[in-house]
Amino acid sequence: MIKIINLLFFRLKVYGIFKNYYSADELISIYGYVGNKESIKVGNSWNVVLIGGGTAEQWTSGSGNSIADEKIIVKAYQLYSGTDYQKGEQEQLKNGSEFVKVDTIGEAIKHSIGKVVGKLFMMLLDLYRGTIGDGPQMILNSIQTSNYAKGFKKMKPWAIAYEPKDILEDKNKNSYVNFSEDGSNEGSDSQTPKNEEADINGFDKETEVPIIPVDVYSIVTGQIKEFDVNFFKKQSEEEISEWLKIRNNFTTTLLHIIIYVSSALILGLLIWNGISIVITSLTPEEKKKKVSNINEFIVSILMLAGSVVVMNLCIYFSDSIVNSLKVADTNEPPIRVILNDDDEKIYSFSTNITGYARYMSQITKVEKIGEKFTYTLYYVALVWINILTVIGLFIRSFVLIILSFMGPILAVLHSIQGESILKMTFQDWAIKYIGWTSILVVLALMYKIMLLVAL
Repeated sequence: MIKIINLLFFRLKVYGIFKNYYSADELISIYGYVGNKESIKVGNSWNVVLIGGGTAEQWTSGSGNSIADEKIIVKAYQLYSGTDYQKGEQEQLKNGSEFVKVDTIGEAIKHSIGKVVGKLFMMLLDLYRGTIGDGPQMILNSIQTSNYAKGFKKMKPWAIAYEPKDILEDKNKNSYVNFSEDGSNEGSDSQTPKNEEADINGFDKETEVPIIPVDVYSIVTGQIKEFDVNFFKKQSEEEISEWLKIRNNFTTTLLHIIIYVSSALILGLLIWNGISIVITSLTPEEKKKKVSNINEFIVSILMLAGSVVVMNLCIYFSDSIVNSLKVADTNEPPIRVILNDDDEKIYSFSTNITGYARYMSQITKVEKIGEKFTYTLYYVALVWINILTVIGLFIRSFVLIILSFMGPILAVLHSIQGESILKMTFQDWAIKYIGWTSILVVLALMYKIMLLVAL
């Protein structure tokens, strides 16, 4: 509704005309006044449909002084009144802008101000995501992508998201996401499909695709070899990083040496006690003690063999459970994102939960600022979960290295009644080893639940 008032608190600009006072002809021709010229007076009002919007502009009075409280200008691109009123109800802007129906010019101004504030808030969200989320995740990604990760797929580590054309031109990048330019690749049956509409979220064919090679999924499914705790098997020298080379040359070699030396010591002591019984004159009590010692040596041999069996069984069952949670027959991440424009597919790619949250945090539509806010917080939280997981599994690796050494040593100490030296029984050792190896299984199950619940 337009009402004629003496003092205007905003300026109405229609068809390029911009002033404070209007003639009767202008009110009729421009603003669609539906009465007679003679009946025009202050206080008259009539219903119109204005299609346009508010914009933040500063204008000056005739004296050139800035009018600070009159910066919001309502620009009407179309105006309908009288017999054209119903037509205006159905009309939409033809310039591609979204159409928002408001009942008053005041609401139009509020809508424009809301969009400006929303855009500013979205910029702050992007800044927050970049500093608190992207920065730490880039460091994690470098575990897989840096030049020190010899044999792994390499790319510049200091980036999170890439334009589709950059991914298609670089097979190393594409190996992480299996990007499909036309969206025809909808992923495997064991992947979780996520169909997203381009127009609703403000996405298009140039929207960047995140590449997150290091997250909980890639860790628990064994794609990051640095966290492999199978110390009995050496990695191929052509496929490992510098850290794994050190582990090959130190942990695996030393573990084998400890097992061999422990076996030799226990057998040597067993033979020595057996010989001493035969060639030495012993009292019945001394002989009984020697026989008891032999029994303990036999127990020590069983403990040594048991330690090797426990370690291998833990590794085997852990790997079996984790592999059952992987995407079948592939190293692809568990989510397949398909970007659509109505019924047409734009592109598709594979990602993990962290990558999906990062992708959706790029929403540009102010109307979906709530979703952008949620996904941004979700992404940052997942990044720090990834960081804690990496730290926890590094600690796990070192603890399991020590426990792997302690198993055979405990067997030797048992043969000479020296278990008190390590203040740990074989049972305590087995429980600790099983507990630390099970961490990966717990993480895998938690990730599976997140896939089912969070998406």
